[in-house]
Amino acid sequence: MKKPETVILKEEGFISKGNHRACYHYPGRPDKCIKVILSEDGKRICAFEFKYIKILYGRGFDPKTIPHYYGTVPVNIGVDHVGYVYDIVENSDGSQAKCLHDFFVDEELFRKNEKTLLELMEKLRQDLYDNQVIFRSLTTPNILFPVDGEGHMDVKLINDLGTRAVLKFNYHFGWAAHRYVNKYWAKFKRDIPKHYNQPWVLEFAKKI
Repeated sequence: MKKPETVILKEEGFISKGNHRACYHYPGRPDKCIKVILSEDGKRICAFEFKYIKILYGRGFDPKTIPHYYGTVPVNIGVDHVGYVYDIVENSDGSQAKCLHDFFVDEELFRKNEKTLLELMEKLRQDLYDNQVIFRSLTTPNILFPVDGEGHMDVKLINDLGTRAVLKFNYHFGWAAHRYVNKYWAKFKRDIPKHYNQPWVLEFAKKI
């Protein structure tokens, strides 16, 4: 079998960087991105996500609010020189999608989009529940709102899927997954006032 060609990731294709991964545009494939792991510790943590996604897809679920994962390609950077291919989450003009944090800290931007944000947060909650998605955490930087060419906003949850728990009943049983989603969505709502004190944010947290 012919060995796949190494995908060369360059600085000009850089999108963003988190604690464990960096994200790049996939050269020649504008609708895809490649994530690379930055450390051995990151490799261990991200392994939870890749194993979980395989189980989720294997059970027939394909949530629309999570970027689809396509597998790996060899790359020139990162741990083990392995890149992980996902649907890209950005605005149709190629600019970076705003995250929930961006709206929370800008009252004018928030007020302009409040109704849409409420609708999309409910879409996210329902999609996670219906597709039994297990996530390690919900954070405002990981909830993105890409805008399409017609100006319509959508919602995507990026990163932190799966759990480190030894017993993973919620991976395989709907009742356990539903309880998990409800529990951690409620925790997300409770945690918002710990990080934000803007009145519009506190009121929003009560509504989602």
